Amino acid sequence: SGPAGLTAAAFLGRELFCVTVFESFPLAGGVLRYGVPDFRLPGHILDAEIGQIRDLGIEFKMNMTVGQTVGFEELFSEGFEAVLLCVGKSRPKFTDLTGSDASGVFYSQELLLRANFSTEFFEKEFRYQLGSRVMIIGNGFAAMDCARVCRRLGKDTMLVFEGTEEDFILSQNEMAYAKEEGVVLDSMTKPVRIEVDGSGRVKGLRCRRMDFADKNGEWVLVAVPDGE
Repeated sequence: SGPAGLTAAAFLGRELFCVTVFESFPLAGGVLRYGVPDFRLPGHILDAEIGQIRDLGIEFKMNMTVGQTVGFEELFSEGFEAVLLCVGKSRPKFTDLTGSDASGVFYSQELLLRANFSTEFFEKEFRYQLGSRVMIIGNGFAAMDCARVCRRLGKDTMLVFEGTEEDFILSQNEMAYAKEEGVVLDSMTKPVRIEVDGSGRVKGLRCRRMDFADKNGEWVLVAVPDGE
């Protein structure tokens, strides 16, 4: 019941198909519900949009994991004539950055899912694993969402990325909001490796300063000498 599933259900419902949406989580919405913070997409707005889809006659069955709770053979035996898989991208794209498997290193999907799934659980269990200072690598929506979530937990939060602020795939307004909340943007900074202590826990992020240089008549980013 993420963006693809909801969209497909809405179009099929308008064509008067009988549609049932199966969702493994307690609430519908997929990444819209569990991967986007409430300050970007308030839950009541998402509920209203899903309500319009329900009004088309779409049935939602929650806490149902196809392949475990129910199988494909069972679905077809119950009279379903087609199955559309819209399972999304729930697994992160793992980085090859040295030290990324250390304790204290998290991926955006994990942090945002836990923060959105249960505020009480996140406050009790997860916020203390983050420590008091958080470094975030990236320049997209997920990176900024993580940064703003961490700031709202009172963490000193810095977001590092290799290019300039103009390379951010975000609006200027959103970047301004993040800065107002206290997120530090460290541009022209390329992560080199994650430093790990003797117990296998992250203790720092080694980076390299970048700058523009002329290469065959084209401006390109290059490492600054002695810039680690």
